[in-house]
Amino acid sequence: MRRFIDFILKNPVKIIFVTFIIFIFFAFWIKEVKVDPDIMRALPKRIPERRYFDKITDIFPGKEAIFIALKTKEPFSIESVNTIYYFTKKLEDIKGVWQVLSPTNAKNIKGTEEGFEISPNLSSPISTKDELEEFKNKFFSDELMSELLLSKDKKTFLVMLTISKTADSKKVTEEVIKVSEEFKDKNPEIEKLLFAGKPVTTYYIGKMIGPDMGKLFSIGIVLIFVIFFLYFRSLRGVLIPLFVVIFSVTIPVGTLPLLKIPFSHSLEIMPIIVMTIAVAYSIYLLTSFYQNSKTIKDKKELVRFVLLSLTTPVLMSSLTDMAGFLGLNGSGVESLNELGIFTAFGIFAGLIVSIFFVPSILLILKFPKNSKTQGESFGKSMSLFGKKLVEKRIPILIVLLLIVLLMFYGISKLDFETSTVSNLPKNHPLRESDRIINSQFSGSTIFEIIIEGNKENTIKDIRVLSAMEDLISYAKSLHNVGGARGFSEIVKKMNMVLHGNSKEYYRIPKEEEIEVYSENGIEKVNKINGQELASQLIQLYEMSASPEDLASMVDTEYRMSKISIFLKTDRRTVLKDVETKIKEYAERRFKGLPVDVQITGMAKLFIAINDRVVRGQALSILIALSIVLLITSLMFKSLVLGFYSIIPLFFSIIFNFGMMGLLKIKVSLETMVVSSICIGVGVDYAIQFIYALRERVMSGMNLEDAIPSVFSERGVAIVLNATVVALGFFTLFFSSLRQISNMGYLMAQAMITACLGAIVLLPVIFLQFKIKFLRRSQ
Repeated sequence: MRRFIDFILKNPVKIIFVTFIIFIFFAFWIKEVKVDPDIMRALPKRIPERRYFDKITDIFPGKEAIFIALKTKEPFSIESVNTIYYFTKKLEDIKGVWQVLSPTNAKNIKGTEEGFEISPNLSSPISTKDELEEFKNKFFSDELMSELLLSKDKKTFLVMLTISKTADSKKVTEEVIKVSEEFKDKNPEIEKLLFAGKPVTTYYIGKMIGPDMGKLFSIGIVLIFVIFFLYFRSLRGVLIPLFVVIFSVTIPVGTLPLLKIPFSHSLEIMPIIVMTIAVAYSIYLLTSFYQNSKTIKDKKELVRFVLLSLTTPVLMSSLTDMAGFLGLNGSGVESLNELGIFTAFGIFAGLIVSIFFVPSILLILKFPKNSKTQGESFGKSMSLFGKKLVEKRIPILIVLLLIVLLMFYGISKLDFETSTVSNLPKNHPLRESDRIINSQFSGSTIFEIIIEGNKENTIKDIRVLSAMEDLISYAKSLHNVGGARGFSEIVKKMNMVLHGNSKEYYRIPKEEEIEVYSENGIEKVNKINGQELASQLIQLYEMSASPEDLASMVDTEYRMSKISIFLKTDRRTVLKDVETKIKEYAERRFKGLPVDVQITGMAKLFIAINDRVVRGQALSILIALSIVLLITSLMFKSLVLGFYSIIPLFFSIIFNFGMMGLLKIKVSLETMVVSSICIGVGVDYAIQFIYALRERVMSGMNLEDAIPSVFSERGVAIVLNATVVALGFFTLFFSSLRQISNMGYLMAQAMITACLGAIVLLPVIFLQFKIKFLRRSQ
């Protein structure tokens, strides 16, 4: 320790120079940071759900869907139909778009003398009422397509766009929105244009992250400036912590492009967290420097005293802070793993700059002429509070126990419901789009049911086709399922057209089809092999249609087929319920058939992410608590004191989860981080309190006198630290994203309750149970 301090005292200028060189290097790389808010980054590629999703994406040409609702002045007018026709053509020309499905290009199947004719509902713009009627007849002749592409109130059309699996979803989505908006501006016939789908949500969140982060960081900087100026009453008391903040944030952010890691939706909160935690270390150093400058007039000796008394507790605090965030690596969520690692790295940078740069800059600056701070009067108030705490410890303990009981009731009300779109502000246009598309159309969240056979042409088997059709019918009957489409629907349609559009034949061919016909006045019966008929229908469709028409539903070998189930919400409980019911039905219906049925799609990935949030929450807390317990036990050389140091954390965690239940704040990817932060950062206050209390008890003071003494000095720094950290975290409350906003409130609350646990709950426990081990030697 003394060598380390001597090194700083001898080389302040060199340390400052090296600090600025490191800062400039990482600051240079910040401009190369790429933003990627795709929620898919939350799932590790190694987990089964992600591996299977990627496998299916490689087989089928499209990967993600964009839904565009287009409302015109009069839906079935010549002008409106032509507008949709030209709009469809515009979208088809966008690079990276694999397929566009709209009312005008949806395929119409018609029987002819030669066989079948498969053509789009509209091959060219229309100009007469007869052409309009012909289009309407074609469109409504296919019930599946008309239900899928026309709203329930018959006023709005839907266009479904599929992004190519090899394309950059972000770039394609941006171009789709740009082209669509430009088209709307040039066509007054369009009254409203609405977008939905996971790529659109990702795009809008990505647009919000940059400005949101800039706004939050600016608020945090201003807050720090004001608080430190009011407390220290000097420019150096503001600028030194400000540089610590900027340095600590620059290092991890500048590292991202060096490692080719994009700035994800989870990393948005990282700068605020690092800023808030890193500045706390400089608070302890500067507070001690100013308080002791009245008695120690030699600048070098003053810095030596500050470092001797605070390096160990600050080092322990930083280790526990990092431990809390590294605990996120147990979450099983990739983006949270990144948040944990880079936040811990930022905290480490804050520690280094605090214990090297801050003392060095204090050494080269002039000795403060006015060392008076607001801490003097506040110290007297804290000492008085400590005395009252000693006197009223039993009533205080009872009140704390009642609060804990109330919070347990709140925990029983916790809601694990999550929704990606609900993360956006209430007035965001995408929320209205999502609501309208989900209420008026089939829905924008998709399950993909994969039917995989063990050999070629398995999907042509009429037993498999019948089971697929039954599954589609069952899925449509479920609550919150708006529609479903699959390859079996085409076979049904072909069978109906073959039999003169008779509704009786809108089904999969039976094993033996019986046709009754008249020849020379004699009634005859013709028996047809249903399997052969189905194979012929499929072959005729292949001959008449383009390859792209089937590519989204079945592979070229007819070994694998995909059924798309459209849901009207992305809420976790609904998705989980639908998945369970479909899985159970599929197991019964496909039993004995030579196929395997699996569920994938974006809806399945949403479930996988949410399940990992729930499971990872407990594991992350356990990992963080274990690491913190180990560090504090080693620091105090006492396992018992290690356990006592985490008591305030239990109080804070219980309080936080309880308030989430009482205030109906949903457990989400973002709120999951709060407990780990609470553990890592919140334990600082317990460490500082126990460390200072044991020093006084070991010097001969009794516990009743030691507690007010700790409050008058170290208690001031603890409360100031907790206030600054809580206010720093509370800046997240002003985020445009709702879950980030909730997280800001919860993190601020966690810091306050962890602080109260350290300076109220711990002293009461020590006093009430007459703790003896505080006197043991260090």
